[in-house]
Amino acid sequence: MRFVFGLVVSVTAWSLAVRMGPIFAPVFDPLLVLVVYLAVRQGVAGRPTGPLTCAFAGSVAGLVHDALTGGRLGLYGFADTLVAWTVAKVQQRMVIQQPLQIGLVGVLASAFQLTVLAFLQFLLVPSGQLPTLGSAVLRIAICGVLLVAVHLLAEQLRIRYARWREKRWSRLRFD
Repeated sequence: MRFVFGLVVSVTAWSLAVRMGPIFAPVFDPLLVLVVYLAVRQGVAGRPTGPLTCAFAGSVAGLVHDALTGGRLGLYGFADTLVAWTVAKVQQRMVIQQPLQIGLVGVLASAFQLTVLAFLQFLLVPSGQLPTLGSAVLRIAICGVLLVAVHLLAEQLRIRYARWREKRWSRLRFD
């Protein structure tokens, strides 16, 4: 359910960014941020999300991105699936919890996604346009910053919810 909510928020944010100006479309990818956040976040029991779950979420988010951009169906789907699975496998073997670590994962995931997309376009699309170096660097940086912002916001919401539950629980008296 959280993933569906995140997907709706990501699509809405992407749509608003594109409406603000078409220059934002190539450098703003909230769907990748959603997928990478899902792969690095800790679950309820303190365990990371499984790689297959992340791969499925990456496929869904990538196919939604393909449908929204009107490009070749499946390029973002494949790239986001591969990125989500890779980040989830890394998260299983390493502890990634600090904001700086999460930002670095976001930067590396975005660079990996752009590399996969460039490779797929080179192989599959005869006259595919590759992003310019400036837009690629900007996209990578924005992804890292957005991932850290989403992580910090989620932590604050989690802390406030825990305080609210504790306060509510302390008001109940069983005499």
